[in-house]
Amino acid sequence: DRLNGSDFTISYRGEVIQNGETVDTLRVRKFENPESLRKYGFNLLTATGESQDAAFEGTIQQGFVERSNVDSVKEMVDMITVLRAYESNQKLIQYQDSTLDKAVNEIGRI
Repeated sequence: DRLNGSDFTISYRGEVIQNGETVDTLRVRKFENPESLRKYGFNLLTATGESQDAAFEGTIQQGFVERSNVDSVKEMVDMITVLRAYESNQKLIQYQDSTLDKAVNEIGRI
């Protein structure tokens, strides 16, 4: 079904209500084995035979934005660690390059 206009509410159970009538229900799912889901399009996932639908025990709140479950401090520390490892490897390559340069240009003269 389609909504007529933008005046609607969503109940905590996911029912889309317009003009006092339930128009549709949001289908929120939780999967026991999320690794078995297959990518479908750019931002969608589809269930496969291996993914089992588990009971969803949460509630829906209209007008709220879900917070990300990413620990931003930990991710920032991980990014800094990766950056330092990259810089360290870059210095090793530069050192090896200068060593090879000396071997070719200076030792070759002797």
